[in-house]
Amino acid sequence: MVRILLVLLAVAGVCFAQDTVAGDWTFTIQTPQGDIGVNMTLKVDGSNVTGEMSMADGSRKFPIAKGTADGGKVKLTVKRERPDGSSMVYEFAGTLEGGKIKGEISGDMGGQVATMPWNCSRK
Repeated sequence: MVRILLVLLAVAGVCFAQDTVAGDWTFTIQTPQGDIGVNMTLKVDGSNVTGEMSMADGSRKFPIAKGTADGGKVKLTVKRERPDGSSMVYEFAGTLEGGKIKGEISGDMGGQVATMPWNCSRK
């Protein structure tokens, strides 16, 4: 009986540990020029989320400027510096459920806000 209880506690601990945004993630952004693979590493301290996103090919990295996670809700802000000196800000908002993050990305694309789906899976 004690063994069964210990096994159940261990399994519950593993399940609980996976119910966090911390860790390595991957997602794809669909653009008119083609799909772009993105990797993301997140760290959580209380409700604060830090980390970085990088192109799947490793060509560019973008730190997370601001991030929060609260009750399964995730919000991230990423600022991308452009070669011309301007910058673009992307807002990511999603919900962690079943080991996946699903939500929406929005960004200012030359004065117009564009939105697209955001579907992350663990690496």
